[in-house]
Amino acid sequence: MLSFIDHYALAVGQGNSRRELIALLKQVSDYERVHRKEEEALMERLQYPGLAAHRQEHDRLMARIAELLLRVRNADEPAVRETEGLLKTSFMEHLAGPDAEFHLFLSQRRGGALRD
Repeated sequence: MLSFIDHYALAVGQGNSRRELIALLKQVSDYERVHRKEEEALMERLQYPGLAAHRQEHDRLMARIAELLLRVRNADEPAVRETEGLLKTSFMEHLAGPDAEFHLFLSQRRGGALRD
C-alpha cells in the first residue's frame, strides 16, 4: 500500500493530471479491497477474536480512501497535495493499531503451538 501512496505523492509532485491522480487513488482503493478480503478470511480461519473490530477499522479505512478520492475529484490544488499525507497517516494508524494487534495474536498463537 505504501508503494501506491508513494506513487501518488510522486505524481502530485510532478504535476500529473487530476485524472491520473484519481486513477492512482483507485489503485489504492482496489489494493485495500483485495488486502481486506484476504486478511479477514485469514482472521476467520484462525478464529481471531478481534475480527469484528478489525472489520470496523477496515470500513473506516475504506471510507477514508473514498473521502480522499472525492476530495481529489472536487478540490483545489492544496487539498490534492494534502491528500497524500492524510492517506499515509490513515494507513500508518491502521498498521500501528489493528494490524499490530493481529500480528501479536499470530505471534502468541505460534508460540502456543510450539509449546503444545
